[in-house]
Amino acid sequence: MMLLRLALKNFIGGGLRSFLNVFVLSLAYIGIIGMQGIGENLRRSMFEAVIAEEVGGGHIRHEAYDPYEPFIDQDTFATMPEQFEDLLIEGEGTPMLIVSGMAYPQGRMQAVTLRGIEPEQDILTLPSARLRNETMAIPVFIGRRMQRITRLEESDTFMLRWRDGSGVFDARQMQVAAVTNIDSQGLDAGNIWLPLQDLQDMMRVESAITLLVLAEDAKIEPATLIPDDEWVFESQEDLTADLRELTAMMDIELYIFYFLFISLALISVFDTQILSLFRRRKEMGTLMALGMTRKDLIRLFTLESALYAIVAVLAAAIYGTPVLWLLSKHGIRMSALDDFGIPGVTDAIYPCYNPELIPITIVIVVAVVIIVSYIPTRKIARLKPTDALRGKWS
Repeated sequence: MMLLRLALKNFIGGGLRSFLNVFVLSLAYIGIIGMQGIGENLRRSMFEAVIAEEVGGGHIRHEAYDPYEPFIDQDTFATMPEQFEDLLIEGEGTPMLIVSGMAYPQGRMQAVTLRGIEPEQDILTLPSARLRNETMAIPVFIGRRMQRITRLEESDTFMLRWRDGSGVFDARQMQVAAVTNIDSQGLDAGNIWLPLQDLQDMMRVESAITLLVLAEDAKIEPATLIPDDEWVFESQEDLTADLRELTAMMDIELYIFYFLFISLALISVFDTQILSLFRRRKEMGTLMALGMTRKDLIRLFTLESALYAIVAVLAAAIYGTPVLWLLSKHGIRMSALDDFGIPGVTDAIYPCYNPELIPITIVIVVAVVIIVSYIPTRKIARLKPTDALRGKWS
């Protein structure tokens, strides 16, 4: 108890030095928790957006279809198997036809991917209902990124050219029924969405589909639906494998930021301890002459540094809590963020804080501060009281 009172007195007597150490450590707490919130938000947003808009509960796709191939030929779709019909009636799946085309917005040429989808579907959170517009010849909708590429506005018309199932080129005028937000860039930039039946008629292939998207809560065994080797099932885990790798790399980058924040704080504490040992030699000699052991002296200096970390927690809670709350409510605005193509993230990042990580962060920082502050104080073990009173080391 005596050591605690003495450490607290020395902490308060430190004045500006103590304030700066507390401030730097509190910034480290806020920085680490803030980066954790950003990372958690990115992770949740990406998975939620991709699963809701693209993956669903998994895909049963044509074996020749490659989602990474920019040019889709006529061998990547086939007539929908009869096994899928009952699934569609029960609302546990929705078909999609994907082909390549060429759009001519305002006289310019733009290679596009045509995606046919059922306007009545509710498996994916895409605005497919906007395709029910019967006043337009063939209504389509595009995303905001695609709108910036093509400069098309709602109600604009443009020519679209494609090659049908027989390899014959054809063209028709399309009209933009809606320009909407699509979180997943893979479904936005370069993509034009139109009614499935219209696209099948344009391709002159009745009931042809490229893939079947299953509902996330579909209570079926997908393997029982696959009629032959022409169709392949991909689970939700398979379709989000690339996303998991991306989040793993993001975690490594966040750990680098954690290391930088902690390093800045620890350098401040370490330098303070070195300076204290140099300037307070006579004080240490006096305490040892009065009967304080070397171990107690080491505990005293280590306890003083621990107070920096503990008081920094309180300081971070006072001014950091409202800052972090405002960031989570209003987000971190980044005008160029949309161009990075991060699914689920548009023009701002809204940190999402995990309550379990906050106490863990506090414990880790306090523990590391104590360890770092203890390292220079070991020199006290070689100190002689007489030398310390003369301002010398033994």
